[in-house]
Amino acid sequence: PAEFVKLAIIIFLARWFSRKSVDDISLLSGRFGIFRALMLPFVFVAIPMFLIIAQPDLGSGLILLFVFVSLLYLTDVRLKYIFILLIFLALPLPFLWHFLHDYQKQRLLVFLDPNIDPLGAGYTIIQSRIAIGSGGLFGNGWLSGTQSQLFFLPESHTDFIFATFSEQWGFLGSSLLIAIYYLIIQQGFIIAQRTSDSFGKLLAYGISLLLALQVFINIAMNMGLAPVVGLPLPLLSYGGSSVLVTFIALGILVNIDRTRSVF
Repeated sequence: PAEFVKLAIIIFLARWFSRKSVDDISLLSGRFGIFRALMLPFVFVAIPMFLIIAQPDLGSGLILLFVFVSLLYLTDVRLKYIFILLIFLALPLPFLWHFLHDYQKQRLLVFLDPNIDPLGAGYTIIQSRIAIGSGGLFGNGWLSGTQSQLFFLPESHTDFIFATFSEQWGFLGSSLLIAIYYLIIQQGFIIAQRTSDSFGKLLAYGISLLLALQVFINIAMNMGLAPVVGLPLPLLSYGGSSVLVTFIALGILVNIDRTRSVF
């Protein structure tokens, strides 16, 4: 259900902020305070976000938060209100450490140093780096490579599909894959920029940001540049709901572009 919630939250936020102009939002912030202007929509986002985190699915929950803050910035809300919101969210972080599951704590610790537990929590990221490095420039070929084909790399078909792809197709193949993702996301932003309707514009921005965040975090996670979280790589990771929601989102983008003036 988390995959469907991501798209639903983007539609909700686009509708919420498009019902008022940017000036109205700024005026509302000054007249009624930051709570009714920004915190109220955050409450609607926080409810599904914490339910998803409780599954537990920390990665998908944080994606909702990142999308919310990004759309706030795109609506030209005063930066000081965004900073206040971020400070409000950052203050309880040290206390939230005690509410994390043991495996989540281990993932954060091995992100700093995978070698502290090379046969436990750090095993996956070590194997992922080996898989990416063993691909070299041209890769080992289709369905070749020791780490993925001999099952040294866990979750090689879902969360760590990029490492598997890099092992088989190498640096050149991985660069081509990233370039394709870049073109898709860039086209989404172009659609948003040339759409006159505020709802369609924010919706296109939100969908493009969602795709960009998932691609960036998943690839960074595979390379050891981000903590391991359960985020699929769009259109590549195995999974029915992820593929379905991604195609729905891309279909919405195409529809926005076709009816950009009357969306």
